[in-house]
Amino acid sequence: MKQALDIETTVSSAFASQFATDERSLTADTSLQDDLGGDSLAIVEVLVGLEQTLKVELGDSDAFLAGLQTLGDVVRAFEAARDESSGVA
Repeated sequence: MKQALDIETTVSSAFASQFATDERSLTADTSLQDDLGGDSLAIVEVLVGLEQTLKVELGDSDAFLAGLQTLGDVVRAFEAARDESSGVA
């Protein structure tokens, strides 16, 4: 459970920093585009930084990236990528 919390905290912090917003106002339902005003380039920049910080790689297809609409989507994607890279089924 601690890993999930760490991913959630790291993701929230990165997006709050990138979009100059209060991290405490962010929830799993926060929309990357509608609530944060993120465009695709800014969102990808945050994701690349998170990949380096969390030491996991996400998919890079347009369909995969289009599926990341909320902070919760991003957290789940990083959790899944971490589980996959560590061999957790």
